[in-house]
Amino acid sequence: MITTSQQSLLEKLQLKDEKNLLIQGLPSSIEKQFVKLSYAKNITPLLKSRKVDFALVFAINQNQLNSVLKEVLPALHEDSKLWVAYPKSTSKIVSDLNRDCSWDILCN
Repeated sequence: MITTSQQSLLEKLQLKDEKNLLIQGLPSSIEKQFVKLSYAKNITPLLKSRKVDFALVFAINQNQLNSVLKEVLPALHEDSKLWVAYPKSTSKIVSDLNRDCSWDILCN
């Protein structure tokens, strides 16, 4: 059974009936929220099929994000959903990512 908080998170992510899910870099502190989902934890198995329907990528800094996206982007198709999660500026985790930072890799 999915709890209300899980439902709202999955609804926010617009996760519906996508089959090939990738969740990369998932922090252990929130892993339990995704326990009911069947997903790949890294892109390698999905690269062969090049069919990622839904990708949620967790990154701490720009270098990590760019590295992961170089692998993930080729596996996405036109209708895929891609989400990038990064630490808030108010968190204790030091990060050079923010909503205003350079997202050039997604535009190419």
